[in-house]
Amino acid sequence: MLTVAAIYPDYGNPRGEAVLSASHLTEKFAATPGSLGVVLRPGSRDVAGLQAALRERFGLGGDAVVDQGAVKRTATEIFERTFAITQALNALTLAVAGLALLTTLLAQAGARRAQLAPLWALGVSRRQLIGLQLGQLVSAATGTAVLAIPLGIGLAWALVAVINVAAFGWRLPLHIFPSQIAMTIVLAIFVAALATLLPAWRLWRVPPRQLLQEFAAI
Repeated sequence: MLTVAAIYPDYGNPRGEAVLSASHLTEKFAATPGSLGVVLRPGSRDVAGLQAALRERFGLGGDAVVDQGAVKRTATEIFERTFAITQALNALTLAVAGLALLTTLLAQAGARRAQLAPLWALGVSRRQLIGLQLGQLVSAATGTAVLAIPLGIGLAWALVAVINVAAFGWRLPLHIFPSQIAMTIVLAIFVAALATLLPAWRLWRVPPRQLLQEFAAI
């Protein structure tokens, strides 16, 4: 009778496996271990010399002795490259989203100026109209970003805690990065302010006669 100490998911391994120490494996099942692990003392760096000594002592081939530290370093480098690609894709996606938001706001600039023309006809100065337009767009972008953040976090939680568990049987940890959230909000506000500059410049330079024509066309 053996006691199961823990049950854990092994990502990427579709087969169920039981992990035993070499002594328990030999004692309970009369089986010799197929491989052995050698742990060096802290500070020992002569891994190549140990590998050569083991090959010479037991007549092992070149692939029979594996440096787990080298394997771990290689795997870490691969993961870091993967994360670098992910960060580049995230930056590209964020840039495309900002460009789409900027294009949409600029496309609506003509309609917004037509709505501001009656206010100008009532005596509101152009400086006040520009400030009003800037405040509206920045407030709208900020409000949208603030509302989208909890929605995105809730969607991510549903993916990792519900859908992933139902589909694969294991759950990914959910991590929230406040710096990236703050960068997204700052980008939304910056794009909204940038989308106001060109229409504001045009509004500042447009002749009064054209504003009167736009007011008359409403």
